[in-house]
Amino acid sequence: SMLCVAGFVFTGNAWAARVIKVLNLAAEPVWAEQEIDQEFEKQFGVKVIHETYDWEPFIHKVKLEIATDGSEYDLIEYDAVISKGVVQGGLFLPLEQYMKDPNLPGLDLDNFPAGTIEAYGSYEGKVVGVPRTVVCRGYAYRKDLFEDPNERAKFMAEYGYELAFPKTWDQFGDAIEFFTRDTNGDGKVDFWGCSNGFDAGGAAFDMFEDMYITYKPIKEGGWFFDKEYSPIFNNEKAIHVLELLKKWTQAGYYSPGYLNRLWIDVCDDLGANRAALGGTYMELFSKLLRPEYEDILPQIDFAPVPVFEEERTIVSTMMYAINKNSSSKEDAYRYLAWITSPGIDSRLVTDTKYVRMPCRLTTYQNPEVMAVIPWVRVSGEAMLTAVPWPPFLEELMFELSPIIQSVLVGDLSSEEALDQATAKMKKVVERAGF
Repeated sequence: SMLCVAGFVFTGNAWAARVIKVLNLAAEPVWAEQEIDQEFEKQFGVKVIHETYDWEPFIHKVKLEIATDGSEYDLIEYDAVISKGVVQGGLFLPLEQYMKDPNLPGLDLDNFPAGTIEAYGSYEGKVVGVPRTVVCRGYAYRKDLFEDPNERAKFMAEYGYELAFPKTWDQFGDAIEFFTRDTNGDGKVDFWGCSNGFDAGGAAFDMFEDMYITYKPIKEGGWFFDKEYSPIFNNEKAIHVLELLKKWTQAGYYSPGYLNRLWIDVCDDLGANRAALGGTYMELFSKLLRPEYEDILPQIDFAPVPVFEEERTIVSTMMYAINKNSSSKEDAYRYLAWITSPGIDSRLVTDTKYVRMPCRLTTYQNPEVMAVIPWVRVSGEAMLTAVPWPPFLEELMFELSPIIQSVLVGDLSSEEALDQATAKMKKVVERAGF
C-alpha cells in the first residue's frame, strides 16, 4: 500500500520524506555508494535514487542535461575528461552559499588533492563541483619475478645493473625486453614484458602522455599548448617518445592485442600470468581483486610511472555537481557533503563489497584503506607531483590516438605524425574560438 501526502511517501513499513535523483556512471564507485546510502536515508530522511548508465550513454546523458538545461537530476556525476565543456554549460550550482551556511556541513576543500577543484570543478571563479573519486596513473608489476634471485642474476649479467621496477623510461625498455620470452621451449613467445593498451579511442594518447609529461614542461608550465592555446607538442622530446614506443611495440614486448586494448583490460594479462607489468589509471587495478585473479594478486606490487626528467603523472577525477534547476538543492548538498566526507570516503573502501577510489587526501594515508587496496600508497604519493589534464583533452585523445597507432604500425614517421596532430589541434582550437 502506498499513500502520498504533500511530498511525503508512505509505504507499508517505512517512510521517505524526500527524494534526490543522481545521474551516475555504472561502475564500482556508485555500487559502493548504493551499499551505504541507507545510512544517509535514516539520518536525514532523504531517499537517494541513482540512475546509472554505461560509459558512452552516460557521457551522452550528461551532455544532454547540460544542452537542454535539464532538471531531471539533482546531483550529476561527470568525468574530469569532459569537465571543461561541462562546467561551462552553466547548469551547475555554485556551492559557496551552502558551504558558508552554519546549519549545513562544510566541504573542507583543502582535503581534496591540490588543483583538482580548480581544474575540474570551477566556473567563473566559483566552485561548482567536487571530486568523488580521484585517480592517478601508475603501474602494477610481478614483484615475485623482479625479486627472483635467478632473474636478478640473469638481468645483472645482461644489463649491468640491479633488476628492480624501472625508475626511468630507459630502464623500462630494458625490463620489458628482458621479460618477453618463450617459457615452454616451443619456439613461440608466451610471456611478455608489458600489457599496456594502445586503443584508438584514447588509451594510445595516455601511453604517449605518461612518458611525455615526465620531461620538464615545454613552455609556460605546459606540454601540449601554450597560454594562447597554440600547440607546442611538435618537438624533439615528443619524437623521442614516439620512437621508443614504436621500437618497443615492433620488437614484440607488448602482449598481443595491444592496439585494441582499453584501460581496464591492462589488468587481464597480468592476472593471467602472461605479462610482467602494466600501467593504467590506478583505480582500475581493482579488477585484480576479482576472484579469478586471487592466486596471482599476492605476487603483484604497485609503482609510480617511470620518468625522463621529473616524476609526474596526471590526476583525474569523477566529480559531483548539483543541478541549479534542482528543487532539492539543500538535500543534494547534504548528500554531496556526506558521501565525500572523510569518514564515509574511507568506509567506501573498508566496509563495502565494491570499492570507491578515495577522494580525500587523509584517506590515502589510512592504513585500513591501504590493507584493502594496496596501490593507494603509490597513488597518494603520486598526487603530490600530479598535474591536471591539458586543455582540449577529449580532442587530444580522439585525434592523437589513431595517429600514434599509425606510428606504431609503421604507416607514419614520428615527424609526420606530430605534423598531422598539430594541424588537427590548430583546427580544433580555431573552432573553439581561440
